Formats: sequence, structure tokens, C-alpha cells
Amino acid sequence: MKIKFNCPACDYDRMEEILSDVTQASVIVEVEPDCAEYGEHSTDGGVIDRFQCVGCGWPILDDLNSEITTYEELYKWLESNDMLIEE
Repeated sequence: MKIKFNCPACDYDRMEEILSDVTQASVIVEVEPDCAEYGEHSTDGGVIDRFQCVGCGWPILDDLNSEITTYEELYKWLESNDMLIEE
């Protein structure tokens, strides 16, 4: 199902998944002495640390005020907050 996220803290419309213990590989397309510009990237492994608002970093919490860390919990939270749209 599509997501129609609306942050309860700031009304931003995008959420993100935060992973820990992940390996990321990135193609470097340009480089300067103090930075690089990247092209394609891939990730391997990792554990979901939390889901949060892209705009303000508000963590999505369950009924016990704990951070949601599984897709099943996230789906239930989105469903209970009317943020899922059937295609």
C-alpha cells in the first residue's frame, strides 16, 4: 500500500528508515579537496534502528511510547493513523 505520511510533530509528508550496522558502497563521480559527489549506491546488511520524520526527526512510536523497529509495527501504526492508501 502507498503511504500518506503526515508527521504529528511538524506536518512534514515524508518518513525515513534509519538503519544501523550497515555497509554502504557508493560510486564517486566527482571529487574536490573537501568533498565528493556520489552516483549510484548500494547497501548491505543492517538492522532497523527506527522510522522517523524526514523533516524534524520525530521517531514513530508505538502505544507504549517505544520506537517502532519492524515493518509489521510500522504498517499497524500507519493503518491506525489512516496513513495507508489502497491502489
